[in-house]
Amino acid sequence: MAAVAVLGYAAPHFRWGAGIGAAFPGDFAGVPHCTREPAIGYWVRGGAAVLSAVLSLALVRPWGHRLPGRLPAAVPAAIASVGMTL
Repeated sequence: MAAVAVLGYAAPHFRWGAGIGAAFPGDFAGVPHCTREPAIGYWVRGGAAVLSAVLSLALVRPWGHRLPGRLPAAVPAAIASVGMTL
């Protein structure tokens, strides 16, 4: 469930990064598109959300048990969840 929710968060960020303003909260035309802001605000956040989905699945799926211990997956997942909260 967590992976589905975070992928739902990532989808609009990738859409906005591609220049599609659907479901943008505010005036999409007023956002500067030729700076680093879209790269950080849209693509990096979307990528972090996808990484969070993979890590959350690694904690509960059988293929995640092949990781050397649970800690390597739990630490980045915790950091990503704190980062997404802020």
